[in-house]
Amino acid sequence: CGAIVLLKHGASVAQQVVEGLDFLEIMLRQQLVAAIGKTLTSKDVDEYMRFHHRKLLRTEWLPRRLSYTVRRSDQHTPEGVVSIEAISTSSGSLA
Repeated sequence: CGAIVLLKHGASVAQQVVEGLDFLEIMLRQQLVAAIGKTLTSKDVDEYMRFHHRKLLRTEWLPRRLSYTVRRSDQHTPEGVVSIEAISTSSGSLA
């Protein structure tokens, strides 16, 4: 009987913690949007990082796009390619 009361109270406390964290997240997002003046997309972050990499790093140290051929050994032809690419959507965000 006492265990059930404690479990219900624990569930109530957990729910209140989740609601408090959601409130903080919304408040911080609103403050960030107000400070920047717009909602940032992944495309905005990508452009920002490329701009600062060009300013901070020498040309030979700039990050390169990732693309590797997949082969069984050096004597074989490539069987595929592994790469990480950003695809721009119609809304301007990166997929």
